[in-house]
Amino acid sequence: MPAAALRSGATADDLVTFVTMSESAVGHPFPPMSDRWAAILRGESPLRFAQRAGRRAFAIAPGSMRCKLCNAPFTGPSAAAFKLCGYGQSRKNPQLCARCVESAPEGGAVVPLAILFADMRGYTSLTERLGSIEATALVNRFYEVASKAFLPFEGLLGQIAGDEVMVIFVPGLAGGSYRAKAVQAGLSLLDAAGYGKSTPSWVDVGVGIASGEEFVGNVGGGGFKDFTAIGDVTNTAARLTSVAQAGEIVLDAVTHDAVVDDYPAAERELLSLKGKGTAVEAFRLRLG
Repeated sequence: MPAAALRSGATADDLVTFVTMSESAVGHPFPPMSDRWAAILRGESPLRFAQRAGRRAFAIAPGSMRCKLCNAPFTGPSAAAFKLCGYGQSRKNPQLCARCVESAPEGGAVVPLAILFADMRGYTSLTERLGSIEATALVNRFYEVASKAFLPFEGLLGQIAGDEVMVIFVPGLAGGSYRAKAVQAGLSLLDAAGYGKSTPSWVDVGVGIASGEEFVGNVGGGGFKDFTAIGDVTNTAARLTSVAQAGEIVLDAVTHDAVVDDYPAAERELLSLKGKGTAVEAFRLRLG
């Protein structure tokens, strides 16, 4: 799959195929693994001397809001100069700077994570019924509401394609409760969409969440790269989203184990998912 396919909004299966093809074509793992990315995403390893020195240097510049990783200021008299140098707020998460995420070198690490997909239901029929302009306005509203719902829980925006949003939760940013935060983020989106209220929701949304370990980092080729997660966890989360009803979150067993005490009403189910050789244990959770 060429890099142009990544730009056009590839599916989780396409991304897995891309990595597999790259490995066989060049004879070594792709993308490159990085100790720096492992330290950032896992939150386990101490920063290297150069990174610690950089944080101390950036701390001299005044500012009330800073990148959680490098300490670059987002506010204050020097913020504009830092932004010109590429240290403006990341589009993946405004608590981080672009230099630490999407503008960072290609590569990544295999880390624990939770992947959340949120999908608008009936997008094709909506575009037919509303027309191009109205449908675009609705999708843009969905993106904006989803971002506001997810980012307080320290998720990183992955792929945004058509009617679907992907968010990555890693312990290096969201802490040890990254799986619980993924569930909280999903519930926050459903609440913002109007579920659990006396009035109907303004958009139909289904959410799927899966947890495990897989590659996270910057991938790409031909001069293009993007920050995302690739592997079976991403594929499972996408498949769970496809079977979620409107106003519902479908969790895999690993995610549910981390939040079972908080959501005892979640309904267990064995699901036959596309691409899976065996049934997947899942749990359905509805707001309220």
